[in-house]
Amino acid sequence: MKYYAVFDTNVIVSSFLCKGSIPNQIVNFALNGPIIPLISDDIVAEYIEVLSRNKFGIPTKDVDKFLEKFMQRSIRLDRTISNEEFTDSKDVVFY
Repeated sequence: MKYYAVFDTNVIVSSFLCKGSIPNQIVNFALNGPIIPLISDDIVAEYIEVLSRNKFGIPTKDVDKFLEKFMQRSIRLDRTISNEEFTDSKDVVFY
């Protein structure tokens, strides 16, 4: 069975920072298992921007390697406009 999911950036960051954590296990399912990530250009841009922040200390080569595999497994979707109200306007990209 396949599952389709949009990954919030916090889940991706947590996966890098906390090996063996629930977010890490879920991301590993996306890289090697039954979860198929759903992405858009805006989502990928946010992943790149956040994962590249110095405060996380994630090596660029690790980010690049992750994104390459993650994007190969992903289905790219076009963004659609929504009239929904969001508490955090940054979350619109994931809706």
